[in-house]
Order: sequence, then structure tokens, then C-alpha cells
Amino acid sequence: VVDPLPDDGSKAGSLRVLSLTARSDAPAADLADAIDLPAVAVDLAGWQLEGRWQRQWRRPVLTGTWRGTGEAGELTLAMPRPGRDWSRRWHPAATAAPVRLALPLEEGINPHQRYQLVVSRRGDGLAVERVLDLAGPLSRPERLGAPRPTSALPPSRIGACTHFGIAQDPYGPYAQWRDHARWLDLAAACGLGWIRDEVNDLVRQEDGSWRIGPGDEAWLGAARQRGLRVIACIGFPADAPVAELAAKALAVARRGEPVAAIELGNEAFCADGWRERHGGDWNGRGADGGTAPWVKAHLAAVNAVAEHLRQAGVAIPVLGIGGPATVIARELELGLSPAVTGVVDHPYSHVTPPETVWFGPRFAGRDGIAPGDAACSQAGVMAWLQPRLGGRRLWFTEFGWSTYRNDLANTEEQFAAVDEPTQAAYLVRRHLLHLAHGAAASIQYALADDRGSDAVAPEGNFGLVRADGTRKPSWFATRRLCSLFAGAERDPAAAVSVLRAPLHYAQTPAVVPKAGGAADLPLPSGVEALAFHHPEDAALRTLAVWSQLPPGPHPGRSAELAVEGWSGFGHPVAIGLCSGRRWDQPFRRDGRRLVLEVVLADEPLAIRWFR
Repeated sequence: VVDPLPDDGSKAGSLRVLSLTARSDAPAADLADAIDLPAVAVDLAGWQLEGRWQRQWRRPVLTGTWRGTGEAGELTLAMPRPGRDWSRRWHPAATAAPVRLALPLEEGINPHQRYQLVVSRRGDGLAVERVLDLAGPLSRPERLGAPRPTSALPPSRIGACTHFGIAQDPYGPYAQWRDHARWLDLAAACGLGWIRDEVNDLVRQEDGSWRIGPGDEAWLGAARQRGLRVIACIGFPADAPVAELAAKALAVARRGEPVAAIELGNEAFCADGWRERHGGDWNGRGADGGTAPWVKAHLAAVNAVAEHLRQAGVAIPVLGIGGPATVIARELELGLSPAVTGVVDHPYSHVTPPETVWFGPRFAGRDGIAPGDAACSQAGVMAWLQPRLGGRRLWFTEFGWSTYRNDLANTEEQFAAVDEPTQAAYLVRRHLLHLAHGAAASIQYALADDRGSDAVAPEGNFGLVRADGTRKPSWFATRRLCSLFAGAERDPAAAVSVLRAPLHYAQTPAVVPKAGGAADLPLPSGVEALAFHHPEDAALRTLAVWSQLPPGPHPGRSAELAVEGWSGFGHPVAIGLCSGRRWDQPFRRDGRRLVLEVVLADEPLAIRWFR
């Protein structure tokens, strides 16, 4: 409809389009403007918002009213956006005030997205929030990280340590673990694929063989009921006869489900008397600068027990060594038996973010050997070990960060204290590194705090949950990680590059002086971008992205990324792995490349792409 031109003879005018029809070869479902838009009725501690949606192409409009109480504060409607949320705010009102807003969907509705409309009331000392889910027509909650228990997930490589095997003392620091059902329920609800624990309750039979006693049988049976696989770690003391170690290991290995791997001892470099009995340093270095006697003695025992298990027909993985990386390197060089089918490492970062460890050329003077790269990165250690493993895989059966606090007495601890949100981000970052580099298992220490979550106890605050069973941010972040990455594998068809990731000069990372008592260790400052595919869902790809910087006061950084090999995918949805916040990720196609700018704060992102 063309409006009449003005009487002054000018050519100016307006054209009003009453209808528009387009034709496309895209699937009809991708073109549908359907989105689940339920009526809104929210009460926020006395303030009420009511409204209905008007469907319009691309941008539904909410119309309604809100009623305040006259108290100080503001009403906010917001949707997650990278860097800064899209939001609209209203000041207090004691009478009804109109609300009219269009959702910020300039590119239209992503059919795979479930949009989060956050309705909140903020005031002095008051914060109330509700999140409304607006579901696209092709959205599936499980594809966007909805919680799923272990039994509903593909087999996952992510797990946590437990302490059922040493919980017998009702007054000891691990007494809480006696209630195994409580903690196993939390592990299964988190979606973990593994738990790792000690099996020490072994009873000798009249014929000289051994069997698992009732104490350990109870929690093993309960783990199986919940679909959890178990890495069973057996005691491996230096003064025990090898024949006895082999007989005990055989009893555990033949248990059947849920025992899916057996670990020959725990941290020989600091436990079970190997160093005291044979001599040498924790890093495997002897007094002459060569390999320590304890490493040679330990390797001989591990090889002998593993050979016994192989001859007995044990089919589950037999795991040995137990780290650190310098000891692994030395035992591999000496000759690890083929009967040891997996190599164990405990790659604690101690005082640094998860991308860095205190091994590599910088520490060669301390260790006499330099596994890793010049950056002292965990990825570098994994890459250095890989060609030396003889076809074996790495099993990371302990690592973590403690949420204790420093006081006047504990500032010399080997583990730096972190706050709970940092613990969550660091654990997710490390798990993703392990998954991307082919680890057989990535086991965090530990499922729950010990020692009653004593605030100043470094060893007592590694848990995903507190000693009273309440859940830390790391439990929720790990649950989301399990939901999104259970069964995921590094995508060999994808090539990811970081095109730009500038830093403000105020974000220059610090240096940890004399890390590990040996060398100054610069903290990393890059951007990690790792591509995964999902064997159980061929129509899905996931890009994991984060900044290597430690959490800090700055509002994040931007990075430009390119992905090749995913030209048939689109509709990307970014998911904050710690917060669960979601937004449509803008991108452009550059030939066969997908190019995107991401805004990275303190949490890692999972960017989901759909065929």
C-alpha cells in the first residue's frame, strides 16, 4: 500500500508492507517461528509481574503489568549475553505499571535454544530471582546440559575419589564416609562415570587365597546399583611379600562389576614406605643424580604383580606407577611390563591454574629429568609422555584444588587456597584438557570434604560437596560438564585456531616465585579452544573455550576463533559451564571456516553446534 504523496510535489512518501512471503529450501522446522511462550506470572517477595506474549516474526513481545510495594529496589528483566547481559529495568512503584518489551532476537529464534528470561528484584540487602525457560521447537534439554544421572549418560571418563575404604574409624577424619549410600547418591546425581577408592578389607581364606570383606563389599554393591564404575586401588606397601600383593590384587580384580580397573598402590613417592626402605627423593632422583633405588624396587614389584594378574586371565585394566611425571618418565625408561595396561598420574597444579604444572625443562635442575615443555604445561607433559607409553593410556586418578582459607599458620602449604567459584572453573578446565588429550579417566580429588570442612585445613576442603553434604559450585559445574561431555571425544576432523585474543596490559599474568621450591613459574595467558564430537549424537559438535588467566577483577577478554571441518553445522548455543547461562553465539561463515568472537569471563564455555 503506497500512501499518497504530499501536496507540495515532493517525491517523498512511505511504503507499508502488509504481508511478506519468502521461499526457502531449508527444512521447514528450521523456518518455523514456533517457540514455547507460556503466560508470565511471577511473585518476587511481594512484587508481581504478569503478562502474555504477542507472537511476532523473530521477536516475540511481552506485554503486561508489574506491581511494586513502594519499597526501595528495582525490577529487572534480562537475558544472558556475553560480556554484559541484555536487560530492562523499572524503578519502584506502588501501583500497576505497564511492561512492554521485545526479546533481543535480532537474528530470529534459534530452534535449538531454550532462552532464559531472568526476572529479578534487587534492593538493599534483598535479591530474588526467577528464570523462565522459553523453548525453541527443536530444543532438547539434555543437549543443553540438563542434569542427568550416571545411569542416563553414555559411559563417562569423569569421576571423583571417595574414602569408603578407610572410613572404619567412627571418630577419624574420614568417619563421614561410613554412610556410603549418601555419598554414592550424590556421585550418581552428579553424573560421574567413575569413583576411585581403596579396597583394603581383604580376608584370607583357608586355602591361602583372599576375598573382599563385608565392609568393602557393601559400598561396592551400592556403587554397582547406581551404575558407577570403580577404580579399585589396593594397598602396596614396600615391606609386603610380592606373592601376597599379587594374591590380594587378584581377589579384587576378579570381583567383577563395578570394579572396572585395578590400581596397584597409591602414590608410592610419598606413601607405603618405598622411599624410606630403599632411598631416594620424591621426584625419583637418587643421591647420584640418577634414578632413585626406590623407583627401581617399586617398578619390579609392580611388574611382578601385573604379570601374575595377566597369567591369571585378568581382563580389566591394570594400572601402575602413580606419578609424579618425573617418576613415570623414569619407570617407563627402565621398562614397564606390558601387563601394566594403564599409567597413573596425579597431576596436581598446587599453586597455579590447571593448564600449568611444575615439571619441564625449567625444573630439570631439581628433577634430573624434564618431562614436558618450556611452558610447563599439563598439555606438554601429556604430549611428552604419549609416545613413551607403548600404546597405553594415561589415567589421572587424583588432582584438585582446595577451598580452605589461609590463616597465620598455613601459608607455607604446598596447595594454594582457592575460593569455591575458582575451584569449579579450574576443575572443569582440567577435566576438559584430559578429555581432549585422550586420558582414559579424569578423577578429581575428592567427592566430599574431609575433617568436617575445617576452614583452615588444606587437606579437608578438596570436595565437590561440603562435609555436611551441601553442594559447592564445583558439584553443579561438574554435573553440567558430565551432562554435556559424557562420551565426548576430541574431533579429529576439526581444526581450531585462535586468530586474536588481546589482553589489556593490566591483565598481564603474574609469576609464581620458586614454585616447587625450584624455579619461577610464569602463569599462562592464552586461550584454549578444543573441539569435540559425540559418537552417540552425530548431529552435534561442541567447542570448549576458556581463558587461561586465573579469575580476577577484570570483566573478561574477547577472542576471535576459527573452526574448520564443521561447515555443515550452525545454530550455535553458548553455555557457561559453571553458571548454566545460555545465549545464541554469533558467527559468520568464511568459506569453509566458521569464525566467531567469544567473550570470556571466569568460566569455561561449551559452544554447541547443530547439524
